[in-house]
Order: sequence, then C-alpha cells, then structure tokens
Amino acid sequence: MENKRPDVYKLETVEIVKESLNLYKNNYKLLLKISLISFLISIINTVFSYIRTVSGAGAAYLVITLAISLIAAFFQVKLAVTMYICISNRYNGKTITFREAFEKSKKSVWTYIGTIIIFILIMLPSVLFALGVLFTAKTEVLKYLLLLMVAVPSIYLVIIYEFAPLASVIEKGKKAQEGKAGYFKLSKRLVRNNFWRIAVLMASMMLIINLPSLFTTNINPWFKALSALNQQAVGLLHDFILVFVSPAVSCIVVVLYLTLRKKVVYEQ
Repeated sequence: MENKRPDVYKLETVEIVKESLNLYKNNYKLLLKISLISFLISIINTVFSYIRTVSGAGAAYLVITLAISLIAAFFQVKLAVTMYICISNRYNGKTITFREAFEKSKKSVWTYIGTIIIFILIMLPSVLFALGVLFTAKTEVLKYLLLLMVAVPSIYLVIIYEFAPLASVIEKGKKAQEGKAGYFKLSKRLVRNNFWRIAVLMASMMLIINLPSLFTTNINPWFKALSALNQQAVGLLHDFILVFVSPAVSCIVVVLYLTLRKKVVYEQ
C-alpha cells in the first residue's frame, strides 16, 4: 500500500508524524526485524561487559571485550543505515527486503560513519568548553551563565546539521553532493526555513526516546542501589523498549527529511 505524501510546500509536522506512524504500521515486520537484530547484538555486548566487570579479567580479556564492543558498534551502525534504506524505499513505494537493504548498506556505512565523526568534531569545541566551565567556574551563577552561552550555539549546530548523516545514506552516489561537506550544506538548507518546527519535533522525539533512561542511569538513586547484574538487566529492558520505539522515530526522521528534500528541490 503506497503512503500518501505530506504537502511539500509547507511543513506540517502533525501530518508528517501521522504518515510516519502509518508507514511504520504498514512495514512493522521488516522494521522490527532490524530492531530486534540490533537488540540481540546489545545483549551479546552486555554479557561480555558484565563478565569483564565481575571477573576482574586481565588485559587480554579487556582487549577481547574492546574488540567485541567495536565490532558490535559497527554492526549497530550498519543496521541503522539498513533501517534508513528500508524506510526511504518503502516510503517511495519500492519493495525492498532486509537482505537487499543490508547489502546496499555496504556502500553507505563508511560514509555515514565519516559524516558522524565530522559532526562530532564540529561539536567538540563546545563540549570541551562546557567541561572547562564545569571544572573551573568559581561561582554557580557564573557557571550556569557560561553553560547557557555555549548551549545556545551548540543546540543551533545540532539542529542545522542533524540531517547530514542521513543525507550521506539517502543521497549516496548522487552527483549533487560534493563529498561529506555537501551533506552538511544540504542539511543546513533543509532546516533553513523551518528551524523552529524541526527543533520542536526533534526535541519531542529525543524526550520520548530518552525517557526510559531517567530510570536506568546512575542519576537515579534506586538504580545505583542495584547489583551489577540487575543494572545490566534493567539496561537491557531499556534497550528492549527501544526495539519498538526506534523504528517509529526513524520513520519520522526519514519522512521529515524526504519531505524537506522535495521542498528544497521545488524552491530551486
């Protein structure tokens, strides 16, 4: 069933959310399959991490668990790229299987990783400045004022460049892009005329996806009181909840991107 497209001439966030959830509903088997595989990788990584924590294993085991963590992280990223490929194809009415999308992800995964690294480097000065403020500010008032000063431009950068990693997947191979810098320029153009609507929508999604973390971090006193095993179990419960939430959020992000992309093409 082909999904009705939101109006590309003005950004209607409510309509985009509705279309995204409808897309999720029509393709839930495929999207949940990807999300469940990612969850299984999290379980494997958590088991090795727990063994390392309770056994006090030596340097050799530490190297092994680090290697496993890196491999797990790579496949998590590869599955995220696979998810984006599946959603974008299904939204455009194209039939694609998990195997086909996973195979296609080979062409985009390293570009996606590279784009994320550049994104982190862009944000790094703000993060370092914030850490410096936390450790050196002499008064609480000065500390919060300085943090507010760095938070505003940081949030701005996050919003205008947030579509760059996704663009590296969807725009891969298109002549319009000039290397990784082109993805950041495109992201900035997509956000340009709808900054506040996108900011509110993204903030809402971040709140929803991180809400379970309030109960599964060391900030929460009851979580700190748990044993290491129970902490790992609660962490996995959080990851299990995300199995169902993450595909919905990914659908919203991709549909929003594709809607804005068509809007930019129209404006040209």
